[in-house]
Amino acid sequence: MRLFGIIVLVTVCHLLTACGSAGRGGTLTADITDCGVACLSSTSTGLTDPRILTVRGDRGGRVVSYSLQMMKLRDSGAKLKFAGRCDSACTIYLALPRNQTCITPDASFGFHAPSAATPRASLLAQDYLLETYPSWVKSWIASRGGLSKEIMTMDYAYASQFLDRCDQQFA
Repeated sequence: MRLFGIIVLVTVCHLLTACGSAGRGGTLTADITDCGVACLSSTSTGLTDPRILTVRGDRGGRVVSYSLQMMKLRDSGAKLKFAGRCDSACTIYLALPRNQTCITPDASFGFHAPSAATPRASLLAQDYLLETYPSWVKSWIASRGGLSKEIMTMDYAYASQFLDRCDQQFA
């Protein structure tokens, strides 16, 4: 039942955003919506050379918004470079396929339990994150006692065991 609630929430959020209208001529474009989320889209002609997007200094935001953005990135084939802090909802990007991501030595990831308007919404967001993260992220979180209000930081040394370095993957 929780997963159904998350799917409905993601669908409603998707319908309320302006994402998906920016594609032109087979290029990947980024638009900023009124809530500050970069929405990515591409035309149906496909992408032969997707852009490389860089994450640094991202403090996170709404789990639903970041999840939608992650799905669009995944579907577009765009590459994502972790080159600095990626905190809170930003960490959902770790669910992208390994061949779409790379990491630099300046990257780190900050995890905490999500907050929302109601305790139920917070629990739904937390369950969604924990279902979506790859197994190596779930194991790291579990080894530290799970998500809480306190931020726990995953450093480059650990994450680089599971993510390719950018100088090896795509520069």
